[in-house]
Amino acid sequence: MFASLFQFSNCSQAQHVLSFSSDWEIQEDNRVRDLSALRCLFSKWAQAFTCHLQTHIYLNAEQQIFLVLWWYHWQSDTVTGRS
Repeated sequence: MFASLFQFSNCSQAQHVLSFSSDWEIQEDNRVRDLSALRCLFSKWAQAFTCHLQTHIYLNAEQQIFLVLWWYHWQSDTVTGRS
């Protein structure tokens, strides 16, 4: 048992650790880059969604104003007897 542990400890030499560290740094750099790209995409999506909501609110308000004006016009026509 101790021989296999000793053999395993001999397998992990400094070169393997350095290459592992280098691979880990590359993976971490890729994650950071991907996260930055994702953050940028989310920011653009949030801006577009906010613009969409503002447009929807504006159009909805415009439609409500039109309906109120139409209703008042219809009421005035009903009171005066015009069709």
